[in-house]
Amino acid sequence: MKTNLENRYGDNQAHRDHLRETYRITDAWRDLGFDGTPAKSCRSPWREDRKASFSVFDDGRSFKDFSTEEAGDVFSFVMRALDLPFKEAAQWIEGRTGTGPRIETPRQTKVPRSHPAKEKRSLKLPTLDEGTHDDLAQVARIRGLDPYAAEIAVKIGTLRFGQVCGERSWILTDGSGKLAEARRLDGKTFEPVGSLSARKAHTLAGSSKAWPCGLTLAEDPPNHSPTVLLVEGGPDYLAALDFLIRFKAQGFRPVAMLGKSNGISSEALELMVGRRVRIYPHHDPGGGGMEAAHKWAEQLASVGCQVDGFSFDGLTMGGGQPITDLNDLLFADEESRIAWKGLLP
Repeated sequence: MKTNLENRYGDNQAHRDHLRETYRITDAWRDLGFDGTPAKSCRSPWREDRKASFSVFDDGRSFKDFSTEEAGDVFSFVMRALDLPFKEAAQWIEGRTGTGPRIETPRQTKVPRSHPAKEKRSLKLPTLDEGTHDDLAQVARIRGLDPYAAEIAVKIGTLRFGQVCGERSWILTDGSGKLAEARRLDGKTFEPVGSLSARKAHTLAGSSKAWPCGLTLAEDPPNHSPTVLLVEGGPDYLAALDFLIRFKAQGFRPVAMLGKSNGISSEALELMVGRRVRIYPHHDPGGGGMEAAHKWAEQLASVGCQVDGFSFDGLTMGGGQPITDLNDLLFADEESRIAWKGLLP
């Protein structure tokens, strides 16, 4: 039989969400008496931290320790800080919000034991090359691109080629050493292997999908802050380059989040402070693309970015199919191509 607390937190997500909104990590940090100030870049409250490797973000709703990879909401924070199971951590939070009896902070766990930092996996890349003329032409053909867009991506270091899972692939990366994602050059899905199912895109081991691919480039001059065009996935990244070429537009930087389930890392947010950002969300049937876009917009707004979005609603391709992303927009029918005029901020 479930206790009242188990019923409340196990079955009533709304109550947990209410507590998360009412009592945030910034509040818990204060009530636990931790030194320092919680911020998007700060020192860990519970271990020796010579340089800032901890982040409290999403307006105090979320945290991540980049040395240990621990992350979560205020419940996870209190559980980790006080070394408590979930139910007791939830009771402790209730006491601070006045929705339950106040429970004193256990003195012996006020300063918790340190957890050893997990060794971060380095990005594992195959032998990369810049592709042949035929490789570039094939990418352009399957994605509907001007071939020059693929050439530009190679030139700036975000498009490379190599063997991945035994298949010749095009690989989106940016030289940061943080992430790389591959797609088969023949346009087919990667075969299932081990715990991985068949997939259109294969994320290479050691990648961090919280890093926006293309945000930093080797040739960037100091204090270079172009307007960011934030897209989801490699095909939309190349499509953004294509549109910039078509419009002969300058002062824009296509940047790709390679997965809708991930937030933007605090390190990346520091590089985007105050920038102009337009988001091009996927309009997929499940709504995950729009949900991700709202999450990214909130993160960006929290660091002073001017953010808006582009809508594909009502736009169709030549065959009448709805346009759901930026790559689809390259195939727009004549009536929908009017939307191209408002594509850039």
